[in-house]
Amino acid sequence: MLYVKSNSKDDLSKYTIEENASKDWKKNQKFIQYDVLPVLNKNISTTFTPQSKLLNTKEEISANAKKNNEVYNGYTKTISYDHIPTITYFPEAKANLVKLNIKIVGKKIGYIIGAGDKVPDALKEMGYDVTTLIEKDITDENLKQFDAIITGIRAYNLYEYLSDKNDILMRYVQNGGNMIVQYMKSNQVGNKNITVGPYPFTISGGSRVTEEDAKVSFLLPDNPALNYPNKITQKDFDGWVQERSTYQAVKSDSHYETPLGMHDTDEDQSNGSLAIAKYGKGNFVYASLVFFRQLPSGIPGAYRLMANLIALPKNK
Repeated sequence: MLYVKSNSKDDLSKYTIEENASKDWKKNQKFIQYDVLPVLNKNISTTFTPQSKLLNTKEEISANAKKNNEVYNGYTKTISYDHIPTITYFPEAKANLVKLNIKIVGKKIGYIIGAGDKVPDALKEMGYDVTTLIEKDITDENLKQFDAIITGIRAYNLYEYLSDKNDILMRYVQNGGNMIVQYMKSNQVGNKNITVGPYPFTISGGSRVTEEDAKVSFLLPDNPALNYPNKITQKDFDGWVQERSTYQAVKSDSHYETPLGMHDTDEDQSNGSLAIAKYGKGNFVYASLVFFRQLPSGIPGAYRLMANLIALPKNK
């Protein structure tokens, strides 16, 4: 979906908007004609159909607007907070086309927003029905409707109520739900210790894998997280951006399984990027894998692995 906006209320111009992709994608319209008046704001939808037989691929596309001989290829971003001057800047207009071979199991996700969180948008693109949850929504009765509960990055460091409601969240897991906690920055919220998960584990700020192409070892190759409903392979860790994992789990209780190992150059292997515990009929996951970077960047393997965590099978 392309959102077009004119900041001029007396512009009679007609713009030609182009979205540029390779021959691996066919679009349903070569270009778009946009009259500023009488419509100042408009959502424009273009359908891209993959032509290549390759699976699990990503391509960055760009967009530009032309008027006469002038070409504009940016979009507007604004940073606005009370404590700093408003900043407006104009990065290039780019997006990702992702072709996925992916299966999802489960449909309804309850999501607790973290810091700078774009993961819910990616989940919606995957086909999930995502509901944002706040403190009053964390009740035994309300959580029953969800196939999985996911907390955004650093949510436990932002919201003390998550620790206070850990008993409710763990009853949800015990009754058959899956809960995924994305990375926490520390073991504290304010001056209090965080209470999270069914069994103890500790977060280490010094345990991270910053090389985005670091080798990933499958320590538990038969673990459901690597097999159901999508078979995860080494190719699913290709193309990751910026880093692999941050603020990993250490000193984990023996109930946690750690299916992945990885390390930066000249460092010892760590296995705290993904810690999974069966609890009652459900599963609890601590994921320090940086899904919050990979999903908005359109990394196919990150989508497939997230789908597997959401779909972890119920325990007998």
